[in-house]
Amino acid sequence: MSTSHMNISQTCQIVICLDLAASVLGLPFEKVEAIKLSGTTKKNYTSFHHTIEKLLGIEKHVTIRDLCVQFGVSEASLLAQKIVDKYVSEDARSLSVDLSHPMYSVAAVIAACKHCKLKVDRAKLMEVGQIRKSSLLKLIKTFEKYAQDINPNPKLKSLNGEEEEFRAENIIKKAEYFTKSSVLEESTAESKEVESRRLQSYEEWKRHILEESAAVDC
Repeated sequence: MSTSHMNISQTCQIVICLDLAASVLGLPFEKVEAIKLSGTTKKNYTSFHHTIEKLLGIEKHVTIRDLCVQFGVSEASLLAQKIVDKYVSEDARSLSVDLSHPMYSVAAVIAACKHCKLKVDRAKLMEVGQIRKSSLLKLIKTFEKYAQDINPNPKLKSLNGEEEEFRAENIIKKAEYFTKSSVLEESTAESKEVESRRLQSYEEWKRHILEESAAVDC
């Protein structure tokens, strides 16, 4: 593997390889200290880190769903995915685009959050993009237009008919549950009333027999 074209020092390469090894083994690794030891900026470290990941074939695909869960904006997941799908069908067909690059998922999530007025840590999310800020902002602008085309009315509930059906299904199921519970309670109440009447009839019959027996003895 040659990294000379990347203008990356030997020390930085060693630190990044240690970082990657720790990640693969699931071991803790102090990123802040690592960047200091690497002798480069946070921006360059992130870029070099992603490049070496690709060269080694161990890069992780950052999905829209993962980002939405990580940043607490799951509501934006559907719109973000629709944005990327629209980009693929309209713009990316004639371009050589690597959709596994995190910048697409990041840009889509940011655009979806802005459109739906959801608060998200934009700065931290952009760090995941692993691309120059200016390039990412340009992509976000394009995706914001897509979001407007896909969903002119920025209400989350109108994003997907399947989601609406799912919610309606849940409401129906809850209604059925409460109806069944109510019927069961009524049935139980009726059973108790019938049983009470039976006991009362038995007691009256028993008392009547005892009275007749006492009368005969006399």
